[in-house]
Amino acid sequence: MSLVWELAERSLVSIDRSANETRYRLLESVRAFARERLDERGEAATVAQGLSAWFLERLGPWCRIDRAWIGQVGGELDNLRALVPLVADGARRRRSSSPARWPASTTRRVRSAKELRKPSASLTSFRRRR
Repeated sequence: MSLVWELAERSLVSIDRSANETRYRLLESVRAFARERLDERGEAATVAQGLSAWFLERLGPWCRIDRAWIGQVGGELDNLRALVPLVADGARRRRSSSPARWPASTTRRVRSAKELRKPSASLTSFRRRR
């Protein structure tokens, strides 16, 4: 956590203390620099997959969809939108490789289309209320 504070002191991370929680946000220039470094090292897809797994665990279709869930998704919407192309690119690269090397987490199937529609319907209704 001391690293975060050091970055905040240097104005590389902004601290947002609202809605009863503290959020740390990278400046766009820092975010772009970090993304370039991940791309150079070929790690962008791996990091995106790990972050998407974290989001799925926290906000997945099995979670209770209520005001708190909608608030969490609303707070992460920009991050989720930025994550989608990275995950899709990683999936395309994995598809071109041998299926025998795919991680088990990438082969999980959604049980039904209903699983996908329910969260997206909540997001749509959340955007309309704004």
